[in-house]
Amino acid sequence: MGRTILRTTPDGFWIVDAQGRFLEVNQTYCDLIGYRRGELLGMSIRDVEALESQAEVEWRSEKIVEAGSGRFETRQRCKDGRIVDVEVSVDHLPADGNFFAFVRDITE
Repeated sequence: MGRTILRTTPDGFWIVDAQGRFLEVNQTYCDLIGYRRGELLGMSIRDVEALESQAEVEWRSEKIVEAGSGRFETRQRCKDGRIVDVEVSVDHLPADGNFFAFVRDITE
């Protein structure tokens, strides 16, 4: 059932590890930023983040760990160089240290 939800949601979805490396992405997220799944699984948040510096990403991650979740707006760089404005709703999973997020295009 979980796989069906991730395939059919209109939002992008990803799981990243504590270092920000993509562990899982859905097709909606791939379509949003123009990378194939296999490409993203070899990348990290810092490869697509277009607004925040690495230090800012780390600070935000620490705040999410403390709170357990977070919601924020940022900009991400697509494979073709376009920049998209996104809203990210992210939760931290303390058992394995990973983060999972739903990502919505708010460019318009």
